[in-house]
Formats: sequence, C-alpha cells, structure tokens
Amino acid sequence: MATTSESGELAKLKRERFNLRLVIIAIVCFLFGTACLAALDIIGPYLIFKVNKQLMVLAHHVFAIVSAVGIVGFIYEMFAHRRLAQEILDQMRTLLNEDPTSAQSLSNEARQERVANTLKAHLGARMGAAIYEGLVKRYLVYHTAYREDATYKITLKELQEDITITSGTEHETAVMLSKENYFKLFAHYSFIREITDSQRLIACTLSETEGYTALYSLFRQPECLIREVVQLDEHDKQKIDKLFKDFDKPDSTVAVINQLFSFQAFLDGQEVTVKHQLIDAGLQSGCTFSWNMILPSEIAHRKSVKYDIKVRSICAKSFHRFPVLLGEPALNPEIELTYPSGLKVATVPFINGDEPFDPRKIMNDPEECKITVAISGINGGEAWVFPNSGVLFVWGDK
Repeated sequence: MATTSESGELAKLKRERFNLRLVIIAIVCFLFGTACLAALDIIGPYLIFKVNKQLMVLAHHVFAIVSAVGIVGFIYEMFAHRRLAQEILDQMRTLLNEDPTSAQSLSNEARQERVANTLKAHLGARMGAAIYEGLVKRYLVYHTAYREDATYKITLKELQEDITITSGTEHETAVMLSKENYFKLFAHYSFIREITDSQRLIACTLSETEGYTALYSLFRQPECLIREVVQLDEHDKQKIDKLFKDFDKPDSTVAVINQLFSFQAFLDGQEVTVKHQLIDAGLQSGCTFSWNMILPSEIAHRKSVKYDIKVRSICAKSFHRFPVLLGEPALNPEIELTYPSGLKVATVPFINGDEPFDPRKIMNDPEECKITVAISGINGGEAWVFPNSGVLFVWGDK
C-alpha cells in the first residue's frame, strides 16, 4: 500500500502532467486558429462567390476565438504555474546551451559570441572580455592541436673528449669546444598528436638573446613542435660566428649546425625524412634553423600519430640552466632530467594549468641523479597544461 507521501507525490505528478497537457492544448489552439485565419485571408477573396458570405464571416470569428483562447490559456498557465514555466524554460536553455549537437548547428561566429557573452555575464564586461581575448579566443578561432602521453626526457652527460667544429670547406677552419666547458645533451620528446601535411618539426638557434625575436616568432607558429637553443660559451660563440662570416655559404652553415645539433624523428615508430631550412645565418640574428618533415604515404592519411623526436646537442656548463617549454596544450605531461653526479639540480616549474601546480609532484632522486616533474590531476586524474608552460632546470656544483 502506498504511503501518504507517495500518494501526495503521485497526485502532484498527475497535476503537473495535466497542466502540461493544458499548455500544449493552448499552444495548438493558438497555432491552429492563427493558421486558419491566415488561410481565410488568403483564399477568402476567391471563395466569396462560391461560399455563403455570412458563413465566411462566422468561420473567421470562430477561428479568431480559438486563437485568442489558445494564447490567453497559454499566458494564464504560465502565470498560474510558474514552476512549470520555469522547468520548460530551463529545458530550453539546456537544449540551447548544453547540448553539443545544438551548439554545432550554430555558426562559428554565433558560438564565439555566446562564449564571450557568458564570460562577461560571469566575470563582468571588462574581465570577461580580457579572459576571452587573452585565453579563450585562440582555441575557438584558430585550430589548436594538443598532446597526450607527453614525456620529455633530458639527459646531460660529461663529454669524453673535446669537440672540433669544422667549416666543411676546402679551406678547413676549426673551432675546438673543450670537454671541460660543455655537457653532451640528449633529449627524447614523445607524445601523441594530430598530424598535418606540412609541418615544421623543430626550430633551433645558436643564441637565446640575439635571436630571441626570430625564434619567438617561429615558435609561436602552430606547426613548430619543438624549440631548442644550443647554448655556447660567449668566446666560443664568437669563434663560430666568425666561421659563418668567413664562409658565408649555406652548405658550410649547415655543416656547422649539424655538428652542434642533430636529431631523428619517428612517427608511429617509423623514421621520417626531414629537410632543413635556414631562417637566418650569423649569431647576431640567432642562426635560426627549422626542419620540415616529409611524410611517408602510409602515414600521411592518419589522423594522429605518436611522435618520437630524439635530439643530440651540447650545452655550456656555464649556462647553469636548461628550459623545457610546452608550446601546445598537453594532458598529464611528464618532464624528466638525468644529470651527472657532480651537480646539484633544482627545478623552477611555471605551469599554466586547469588547477594549481602541486610542488609535491616534483620527484627528486639524488642517488639516481634524476629529477621528474609529473603533472596530473587529483588522485592521478587528468590535468591539462596550457602554453606557455614548462620547467626550468637549474644546476650548480655540489
């Protein structure tokens, strides 16, 4: 036997259903009456001689009454049952604002305007506009790729011998880099990302300061995946700059760059061919390079692939730091540095994420000479990191 509470809820539900039926009937009456009136106005002049004029007038009055009853009934029900009206309005808002299918039916401009207006309603006109223009707009207006399963592993090792950089010309000129002043640097960047037909794989420069403007402009381009700076001691930088000036030829410049910086690229485990492009030569302008991938036919049609980019370079010990930057949104990225035993390493994370960065996610293992920054959500859940985020590894002698 139903309890009194259950009986009351049942009666309440029946009343709400009855009221909803009345609203539907009122809407149908209004639409039916209005449509019939419109039809009489359109076809009335052609039937005036075939149908009794008084009958036409009577029909006009009847349909007008039906339409009026419908609209009056609808308005009455809305005022008399505000809760029901609110539920109907809430359902309409849900359909328009939360249903992705409904949102997709709108134009790009309409969706962007809706997001902008929502931010302004929540944050105020000035702050809402600032958040939309500064953070949200680029993801709505421009296509932005993102990275999953992103792991960046950096390894610094002591050099076993000096490095001799030659010009690669018949008039051989050499610059020697002392093993006492440089680390050998290995980097392995691995992530899953969508693939495009023409993609700038990596950008490299030999100067962080002089070539910053060109490099920054290059790095902001969405097809540029990795940004690297080959850090040289100032006196060695001047010697290599002289190499470029003495042998101002693209081939000799490429030969020098290849001795300082080289890499391999793999897509879904398959090595791909790359071609270089000299953006600017000479250390005064950064000697900026980029490499573009030549996609094999069996890979080009895939929507997303796993990238494995393996870099070999050097890093001046006197620089005392190595930055790892995230130029695209990344899900749960992990950044790791392995270093020689004689160093003391600290991290400076600068994380722009969907939640505050937890310093406890920095795992430092001095015995293994390894430090890891693993970014994840609560209880190991998902956490997004947005540009321009990264980790700065800083070292000094123990």
